[in-house]
Amino acid sequence: MSPATKQSDRSRTSAASQRQAILDRLRRGPATTVELAAIALKYTGRVSELRQAGHVITATPIEGGVYRYTLVEPGRVTPGCRHHDPGSFVRRDGAAYCPHCDRWMGNYRKA
Repeated sequence: MSPATKQSDRSRTSAASQRQAILDRLRRGPATTVELAAIALKYTGRVSELRQAGHVITATPIEGGVYRYTLVEPGRVTPGCRHHDPGSFVRRDGAAYCPHCDRWMGNYRKA
């Protein structure tokens, strides 16, 4: 096995373990950017991967560029909200919001 292949395998394993560690942390309750950065410096990428895997994770600005990340477990969503359906989010000013409760669901990039 070449050194590049070994590094690639470690990166995949590391990313997977970081995703799991972040998911485990969020299952215990909301976490700040500081807490998630202690788990993975590229925590935003891991959070994005968790969202792509179907987890609903909200990010709420606190102050000074710090956000509070919350895992929304099934059954804990406000009735009528479609937090699990990013296609329903209202997009404005570079951010996505729930169309029902107007909760900030995260930022998005224009394609």
